Amino acid sequence: MCLLRISKKKLIFLLFFLFIVFLLPNQSNGNQTIISSKISNYFFKINNFTSKFIQSDSDGIQEGNIYLSNKVKRIKIHYNEPSNIIFVLKNNKAMYFNVDLEEVEYFNTKNSIADIFFKVFYDEEFFYNSAIIEKKNTIEIKKNIIINEEEKEILIFFEKNPLIIKQIKIKENEGYRVMTFINPNFNISFKKNFFSIANPLLN
Repeated sequence: MCLLRISKKKLIFLLFFLFIVFLLPNQSNGNQTIISSKISNYFFKINNFTSKFIQSDSDGIQEGNIYLSNKVKRIKIHYNEPSNIIFVLKNNKAMYFNVDLEEVEYFNTKNSIADIFFKVFYDEEFFYNSAIIEKKNTIEIKKNIIINEEEKEILIFFEKNPLIIKQIKIKENEGYRVMTFINPNFNISFKKNFFSIANPLLN
């Protein structure tokens, strides 16, 4: 009887071990897939979006507004402090407009920081295969991607209920480039040429 009791204990321990090793990770992976899908749907359902932001990096602190439209799939970032600078981003091309200096430049968004914003807001599969940390009131997404043959760590923070993007952090050599969103607004309409990348100095 004593040997039988020991065997039962060993069996119970073995079953518990197998549950921890095999079942719990599967539940965790399933939960992360659900969260990834929920976040992707969150961006997919956005028609128009605008938000004030504060950005901090090695150059200091900048303030401005960000706008995006799923209809035209473009992003407009308007820095108003300390300089008046506008970026308009599309899938493979972007315009830089320094309003104060009346300078206009165009560049390819691929393999640039601008491409990260497109992946976050428009790539439906971007959040899959990411590390997801779910807390009581927040969700943190961590993902590494390659930009110009250099691996960059991206951290994206969401308020949990309701689901709202709060911050994007991009690891750089000097530290982090951080954009914090303030008072996001989903009920907004844009004029027809609001996201135009035509040279504003020629209008």
